[in-house]
Amino acid sequence: MLARRRRTLFAFFLLPGALLAAWITRTPAIRDTLGASLAEMGLVLAGLSVGSMIGLLASGPLIARFGTRPVTQLGMVLIISSMFTLALATVLQVLPLASVALLLFGLGMGGAELAINMEGAEVERISCKIVLPTLHGCFSVGTVIGALTSLLLIKLQVPVVWHLLAMCVLGALAISPFINGLAPGFGRSDTQPGATADAAPRPRLWREPALLMIAAITLSMTLSEGSAYDWLPLLMADAYATGEMTGTLVFLGFATTMAIGRLGSGVLLQRMDRRSVLVASMLMAAAGMAVVVTSQHLLLAVAGVVFWGLGASVAFPLALSAAAVSGDDSNARVKLVATGGYLALLVGPPMLGFVANAVGLRGAFAVVLGLVLLALLATPAVPRSRPGQQPARH
Repeated sequence: MLARRRRTLFAFFLLPGALLAAWITRTPAIRDTLGASLAEMGLVLAGLSVGSMIGLLASGPLIARFGTRPVTQLGMVLIISSMFTLALATVLQVLPLASVALLLFGLGMGGAELAINMEGAEVERISCKIVLPTLHGCFSVGTVIGALTSLLLIKLQVPVVWHLLAMCVLGALAISPFINGLAPGFGRSDTQPGATADAAPRPRLWREPALLMIAAITLSMTLSEGSAYDWLPLLMADAYATGEMTGTLVFLGFATTMAIGRLGSGVLLQRMDRRSVLVASMLMAAAGMAVVVTSQHLLLAVAGVVFWGLGASVAFPLALSAAAVSGDDSNARVKLVATGGYLALLVGPPMLGFVANAVGLRGAFAVVLGLVLLALLATPAVPRSRPGQQPARH
């Protein structure tokens, strides 16, 4: 049962990554078809923000009542449906409908991702093996698959509408064997030990400085990851005068380094503690972002993107793993940190469109870079233990 649960989680992480990359790599074509400015694209992406916020805020109560499995199932359906809606918005050239499509995507991601991260933390706890970085690596592998597919279809000059429709159909077919693969009942408040007292300790989590600092690290690093997912192809097009093909290749490079970093992090974590790996990854991401923001040369920017992707790859799963072992009631701790992380990942980047409209995309990314540097001050709160080990309690 545990092996089936793990395989299902791999699929549930991979699919959103593939579909996310499919529409992000085609944002230049979608923007041109819709005739949208940067500010108008920000409004389109605001649908993603609104949907993500609703999904994240609703997912906690929904998981407590129904468990993680039905919440995840609904999330996958919404994510797949959003691709059809976005294709329809593009062919009809209706800007508000494109925003609705991303609202559906955000609803699905916001709800499902919190649920599957809770599942992943539980599988890691039960198995005493490194699981969360690998699961997030599957998300990155999905983005690589999505970006490679986009690259091929752009090369073949396939219209963006047919691309989105194809991904909708393929996504539905790919996820169907796994739709019932999670354990029923997990996450429901009435199935958790000590459920009657469950509500009492949760407000105190907001008063734990160490947990809040872990959440701050998560916010900054997921914002850096999400801003690349949402805006990197457009940054390449606007700041470096690249075409859609080159922008997709750069995005593919970012997604590939994210996948390599996450899938390879297990080797590092067998030799180094969480905090050391996290600090090194944050410094690497900051260095890469600084190069992308300040460079005037495309090759230097590409090198910066590689460092950025490698650095950003492990921060989120490591922060979730650290939150899970930072005290009692690991489910509530993972919920708190994951909710903040996904708000930053899904809600924050669309807001950068409004910043970019005022100061340009380079200036918007400079703001994200500043937040990552500030978050380095919070790293002493991260336990030095390794995944699968409990930190020393004093």
